[in-house]
Amino acid sequence: MFHSDALGGDVTYRVYLPENAAPGQRFPVIYLLHGGGEDYRSWSNRSDVAQYAARGFILVMPGGDE
Repeated sequence: MFHSDALGGDVTYRVYLPENAAPGQRFPVIYLLHGGGEDYRSWSNRSDVAQYAARGFILVMPGGDE
């Protein structure tokens, strides 16, 4: 969780990192926002987004209206 002043509270999120990520190494980031009625787990539970982390991307899936 992290606190968001913009959303007025704490936000739950899920992050996938490349498996071979070394401390300080930089990667491109993809932010995946869920649709209405969904939550921060939707992308990873309903699709194969982990394949992008395996290709060298960081995936950030924040919750919204929780």
